Amino acid sequence: MPPSVSRMAAIHAEWSTRSRHLLTAIDAAAPPIGAVILLGRLHRSPEQTAALWARKRPGSRAASLPLVFPMSPRACLAALSDLPRLLCEGFESSSYMPLALPFREQVAISFRVVLGSVAARWWKQQGATEAEVLFGITGTADTTLLETAIQQTGGHTVHALHGQATGPNFAGVSNLALFRSRHDAMAYSRLGCYGRCEVQAVAQPKAMRGTAGLLLLSNLAHPMNPDFRRQPLRDELALLACVGSAAHRLGAVARPLLWKPHPVMAELPEAMRATLRTAARQQGFTELPSETNPVSVAADCRWVLASPSTVALDLLQAGYLSVVLDPQGSVLDTALAGLPQAAVEPEALADLLERLDGRDAHTNTFSEAFAAIGPARAFDLRGE
Repeated sequence: MPPSVSRMAAIHAEWSTRSRHLLTAIDAAAPPIGAVILLGRLHRSPEQTAALWARKRPGSRAASLPLVFPMSPRACLAALSDLPRLLCEGFESSSYMPLALPFREQVAISFRVVLGSVAARWWKQQGATEAEVLFGITGTADTTLLETAIQQTGGHTVHALHGQATGPNFAGVSNLALFRSRHDAMAYSRLGCYGRCEVQAVAQPKAMRGTAGLLLLSNLAHPMNPDFRRQPLRDELALLACVGSAAHRLGAVARPLLWKPHPVMAELPEAMRATLRTAARQQGFTELPSETNPVSVAADCRWVLASPSTVALDLLQAGYLSVVLDPQGSVLDTALAGLPQAAVEPEALADLLERLDGRDAHTNTFSEAFAAIGPARAFDLRGE
């Protein structure tokens, strides 16, 4: 670690949803970020990581900073004395879990414990005190052990959350957690896992929309979706069929009919991709490229529909109202409950969209959703 660095970031060596929000904010950070700790498994060297970030975000300040792995031979040796205790604690606690994890998962978790114990020893050997470290993601064994070591030496840790909270997905030990909505910050304050739960608030923007067209943002064909594992394409196909039929009922004002699937679609088997794209074409959809900015497309559309996703909150913060379609019943009491919802049934959906078509109805519904959710502004590091 470079000497005299008092503010740094801790990010995985990648460009993804759990890293790019923090990487982007580093550019205008004040006080500036002085170094980046690379988390997780070593997929890329610091040089390769810097090249990736520079390519994805030309002029990226993060790419020019010292990038360090939180480990050293001395830290590895020192961690050997911690591992028996940590692994015994883990095996003991696993006996209270409501399900038996496969052996492969137990090995993966144990590997994270090893990484975290080494990182904790490495941090204490740096002699850094009163440092502030901002994490793009926390809550796993490796990040938790590193965060605990930072706090034990007088440092301050911040979790910059990258998406909507659904309960167990964000359960870290940071001194401060910055949430993507006031709704989530209040919910996690009651859980008591973080030191403080706050939101970088933004003033309510003017409600905006285009004159014609319908945009569907979907993410149900995703390997991490439990229902996808049981019935891979059922819900995504149902969404396409429902929205396509509703758009037909609405007529020309619902054209063009646009579809932006989750970028993970590129990683699905070819047969699955072909099935989804054939169904979309039959319903009259035009598929948008994965790099398309949803906000820029929403500006030209009369209606925006989304399966449960953080993108609906991002659009609300930018001034665009989304209707949530939830065939899996996953919204529950999350922040997305503040947005209008429709059953995945063409007639019900068309009726809701027609009710929201009037200027007053659209504006009032947007204001109610904004007040209920309290979206955060784009994450920044110019103070809290």
